[in-house]
Parts: sequence; structure tokens; C-alpha cells
Amino acid sequence: MLKFWYNRKLWLKMSRDLLIKLKGIKGKHLVKVMPFKTKSKNNAANIKVSDSVELLPGDDSEITRDYNFAVDPVDPLTVKVKLTGDYREGNNNIAFSFLDTSLAKRFQILGSPVEIKKDKWKEAFAQPGKTIQINLNLKSITPIDSVAKNTQRMDLIITGQTQERHRVKLSMPDKPFWAEIGTNFDLLDNLKTNNFYAGVYMFDKDIARLWAKKNGNNISFSGGVYESQSVSIRSTNNIFDYKDGASGVLDTTTGKVKSYKTYRDTGSISSTTSIKRIGLFISPMFRITSGKTDANGLHLFIAPYFEMLWQRISATVDYSKANKTYSITSAAGKPDSLRVASLPYKTQSFNFDFRSHYLGLAVPLYIKENDFNLYFNPMIGFSNQGFMIVSEGSTRKNFPDINSSTVGYSDILNLKSPGNGWHPFYMFQFRLNEVAYGITFSGEIRGLTISGSQPVITLAISKKFNLTGLFKPILSTYK
Repeated sequence: MLKFWYNRKLWLKMSRDLLIKLKGIKGKHLVKVMPFKTKSKNNAANIKVSDSVELLPGDDSEITRDYNFAVDPVDPLTVKVKLTGDYREGNNNIAFSFLDTSLAKRFQILGSPVEIKKDKWKEAFAQPGKTIQINLNLKSITPIDSVAKNTQRMDLIITGQTQERHRVKLSMPDKPFWAEIGTNFDLLDNLKTNNFYAGVYMFDKDIARLWAKKNGNNISFSGGVYESQSVSIRSTNNIFDYKDGASGVLDTTTGKVKSYKTYRDTGSISSTTSIKRIGLFISPMFRITSGKTDANGLHLFIAPYFEMLWQRISATVDYSKANKTYSITSAAGKPDSLRVASLPYKTQSFNFDFRSHYLGLAVPLYIKENDFNLYFNPMIGFSNQGFMIVSEGSTRKNFPDINSSTVGYSDILNLKSPGNGWHPFYMFQFRLNEVAYGITFSGEIRGLTISGSQPVITLAISKKFNLTGLFKPILSTYK
């Protein structure tokens, strides 16, 4: 006799032929599998519910979730039931359901229906209160935002009885801290990912009060540490003169360079610049609209903004579409030697590190709804940012090079120095958070107000994680 298993989901709606052959033996056997339907053994609709019980009100359940939905979506709860009659075979099952039937789309009562054994029934019926405790589990079918404050109230009833109910309050306290993990996007040469994005953020709402206000606390606090990368910026040029680093010929008498060999590339010479950064920011926020920040609606703030950034700028030069048109050798004693000596060597890439500070005043706009949160943060201020992205054209020559390594690349690289000191800057940030799954789409436009300067753009998509829930599986192993 042979036994075999198959996927019932695939073979549920149509007949299938199963051909069985044995290796090395002639012949075959055909098995015809016909479609079928299955019925759940625990289907409450097929079980007779006892008419000798009633729900005891008063002992409501309060469930608090201090963890992420994905870590542990099942919560235990206990209900008390009064037995109103003697035990009868077939009349000892108790089924529970929601008074609001629409909740069944979001939550599931695990453990229902419950079969009360004969000895348990008689033991409880002999007690003065004739009560028995039943342990159930409440499972969330659809995700609940574990970062935003969330409260769900529901009434459990014994199926078929609506007079008495057991109230359940499921709440998720406001989590001021959360983590985000995702990716940055690049818009150059079609939409594509270009960097691993991560951050730890805080938005502590209504923690203090400034001046007298009828609606309570109106001071919130935001901050965070993050790592991201900007959208790439490209610039092009059609002529590039450079000298060969290995072509200097020394005069045997004087020991000085006798001649240089130089080249000119023509065609399309492009450079691509991107900025990777690690930032730390803090921003106290004064709410000027009425209503608590946790309430649905529009909330407007005034907020000072402080940020420190470590910025790694990478510029790559692409010569693949350029042609080498001619070469010249210039004697060191001729006037042309001065021009040749000032030409750069051919370089494929540049890397620069900067430490920048930003002091600004923002007017954040926070829109909170049940399904999403939207955050806009426009601001202006001053920064000691030591670089800027300059548009193509003659304006590049009006600004000094970042350092000596870029001399000769003025017409190719779009990186320039704004000069020493502090300069006005502008910034616009936005965040769109989908509540149920914690998916966040965020972006930023940041630039100096100097004429000819281009903004730096950053785009990211990420998943929010409650920090308690993120580390719960790790910490639970030490309990």
C-alpha cells in the first residue's frame, strides 16, 4: 500500500490524474483524484450552543500592547459565565462572538466555542455563584499601528444572547520613539534604489505647556539620528585638457622637468555627484492650533530647528563618451609650459568630507487621520555648509573650487565652495505614513539661497518599527 500527500488548495476545484510508475518495473497505475470540499471540525455554526449559561458583566478586560503587531498579535483574556442549569450531554458548548459583527473582519476570538466537561460543570454548579472562568485569546487579523496611540473598544457576548456583554478595551500607548529601515531612491537614469536608509526618531507630543492655554499642553519635541543618501546630480562638458602624470621628462643636467605631454578630450564628459550623510537633529515644537496633537485633524506649529550633519560627497567622472583628439609636448622653457603645468591629471573620482551645522526656524504642519499621517516641515535659517551644487554655465567660474584637488575641473564638476562663514539656507521636508502597516514615504529638498546654487534632494521609502517590539524577540530569550 502506498500513501501520498498533495496540495488540497491546488486540487480542490477540479479532478486530476495521478500516474504512478516504479523505477525498473514495467507497467503503470492511474489514480483519479476527484474535487472535494472540507468542513471545519470546530465550526461554531455546526455546534449546538448551550442554553443553560449566561455571561456575567462587570469584570471588563483591559489589554495594553507595548509591542509591535508582528511580534505577538494574540492577547489573552478571561470571561466569567454563570451556569443556569444542570449538565446535559450536547448542551455544554459555549460560543462567543462580537456584539458589533463588523469587528469580526479585524479580530478573531480564539478558543471559541468552548466545551465544558461534565466534571468541570458539576464542580462549578455546586459553588454558591455557579460561575466558571473561561480563558480566550483575542487575535488581530488586520495590522494595527504600533507607533501611534490607538484604542479599540469591543463587546463580547455569548452567541445568541445580547442582554449581557463583556467589555474589552485594547489600547496601544503612544510610542514617542520608533525606528525606520528602508531605501533611498535615485531619479537619475530612471527610478532606482541607491542606498540603505535607516533612522531612529522621536516625536513626543504635548509634553509641556507654554503660557496659559485652555487645551492643555502645547509643547511637543521631535528629534532623531538617521543615515541617507541624496538623489544623484549630473553635469556635462565637451572639452577637457589634462596632462599625463607619467610623461614628465627630466633634464639630466638640471634635474628639472624638461617637457610635458598633454591631451584634449572632446565629446561628452559627465560627472555624477551624490551626497551620503549621517545627521542628528532636535526641534522643540510649539503648537498654535487648538486641540491635542493626537486628535484627528490639522495641527500647526512653530519650531526652532538644530541639526548637525556629516556629509560624504562622491563625484565620479565618466570619460567613456569622449574622444582623445590630440597631444602636445611642451618644453619647460617655453611660455606655454606655464599653462601646461597648471593642467590637472586625469582623475576618475573625488571624495570630500564635510561637517555642517544648520540653525533654522520651521513652521511644521501635521495632519493626523485614522488611516494616515502627513507631515510638512518648511524652514529657513543659516548654515556653515562648506559646499554647494552649482548649475551648469558661466556661473561656476564665479565661485572658488572646494580644494586644490579640483583645480582644472571647473567646467566638469558641479561642486563649488560658497566661501567661509554662515549662509542662508532653505529646507522643505515631508513624511507620509500609512498607519496600518507603518509604511513611510519621506523626502527633503535642501539648499543655499546663493544665486546659481542647486538644491540637494533626498527620497526614501521605509518601514516603521516600534523599538520595544523590535527588540522583544531578543530580550525574551533572557527572561
